[in-house]
Amino acid sequence: MKKLVRIYVVVLMTLVLGTSAFAVNPEIAVETVADYLLDNQNANGSWPGSADFTGSVVPGMTRAYQITGNTAYLASAQLAGNFILSIAGGNFLGDEAYALTRLSEVSTNPGINQWRTALGVFYAAVKNSEYGTDGYIDLIEEDQEDPSDALFFIAHHTVAAFYVDASDRYVWRVRLIEVLSRIQDGQSGYPVGSLGLAVWALVQTGLMDDTYVDPSAPSGSYWTGVKLNQLEGLLKGHIVLSGTFAGSAYWRFDHGNGGFIQDIAGYTEDSVFATKGFAALQKKSAGSVTEIRLKSVQDKLTAGIENDGSVQYSIFNNGQTEYVWAAETLAVLPILADANRDDVVNLADLDRMTNYWLAANCASSLNCAGTDINKDGKVNLADFAALSSYWLVEAN
Repeated sequence: MKKLVRIYVVVLMTLVLGTSAFAVNPEIAVETVADYLLDNQNANGSWPGSADFTGSVVPGMTRAYQITGNTAYLASAQLAGNFILSIAGGNFLGDEAYALTRLSEVSTNPGINQWRTALGVFYAAVKNSEYGTDGYIDLIEEDQEDPSDALFFIAHHTVAAFYVDASDRYVWRVRLIEVLSRIQDGQSGYPVGSLGLAVWALVQTGLMDDTYVDPSAPSGSYWTGVKLNQLEGLLKGHIVLSGTFAGSAYWRFDHGNGGFIQDIAGYTEDSVFATKGFAALQKKSAGSVTEIRLKSVQDKLTAGIENDGSVQYSIFNNGQTEYVWAAETLAVLPILADANRDDVVNLADLDRMTNYWLAANCASSLNCAGTDINKDGKVNLADFAALSSYWLVEAN
């Protein structure tokens, strides 16, 4: 198996806090990031210095296509998908498998296409291999020194296995819960991000019921007595509500820095992965607190985008950029007119807008619950025009 080490940078210098003075206009954030990725894509479908991360880039480009309708973004995603097929040899990393599900979903025929076929063959081969599905997952965990990295891949595999109705899909889900139980401060590279990814995958693939994450969790463990139906509440508690890093996700469960010379919050990937969890929850069953948390993190991630479309390792600090961070951010950016952030602009958004029609002073009410689309402080025809331009747009 190929080994992918996620990039986490510990900065040993003092950086200037605060969002960039060159942040992108939120109204064109999707196009700006997508164009940045499009313009820098290699001819073979990968991105410079980021070939191993191609699977993580594809979902951003497919989402940009769904939101904008720009077929150049779809072509870019398909080129990247062909690159994945060419290098994987039929053995896909978790993010690569999920990339194929996204390509299948936006295909002319989502039920029959090369992406879905490749996934079906892969999961059947895993089940029928000498290791079996459990043995294959064991190999993933052995290959990843960090439990957070193992969870990253298993979460994406779980969603992909359910997408193609793989016969062993529930094995993936059970093992995802098991690896989640091993995510702890001091033992995992990104505990809060891992929780967000687990919520994202679990919400899409089954019930968030009273199943214990770890029935035998020892006293003092983060998971002692924790059930699946409590994960949403836990995730909500890991978003910074005030101060310098407000709107971003903490990276540790204890909201500390782990004794390292680094910030306690504000890292792009932690916030992206938390956003994925909130977005899945919001799409499944909209709730006011989840919606508020989702909006706060999405808006903060948007504010961290540079005007050229690049994204740094931290939302707040000037530092290293990677194409994968731009793509992961792109994959969770909201549809501009989606007031309730459930990834579709429809009657629910229109109904909410009518409730706030001609309202003023929207800044004091979370932009009038998202209906002040252009954020000019009031809800009027300009906002209705924006909603109309995105009518029935849906993105996954």
